[in-house]
Amino acid sequence: MGRVELTLAADVDVQIDRLVDDDQFVDRREAVEELLEMGIKEYGPSNDTTRNDLDFAEEMMGPGDSGSGMGSGTGMDEGYGQDDGSRL
Repeated sequence: MGRVELTLAADVDVQIDRLVDDDQFVDRREAVEELLEMGIKEYGPSNDTTRNDLDFAEEMMGPGDSGSGMGSGTGMDEGYGQDDGSRL
């Protein structure tokens, strides 16, 4: 099982303690684990990624795209402004 270390806001920490004190959970570890699982189920990525979503992503990429859809982040992708003295 993976381990995560995080800092909680004081009010969230107090709420977790209250849930444990009210016997909603056996201990803090169980409380945090179950609350995270519920949050991920509610707000996390869905399993609804379909083939159509993947096809759309591929259609949006041009022939020179690297596949990340992000470029290099330098503004110098695909030869724009390289060694020709032009300024963008």
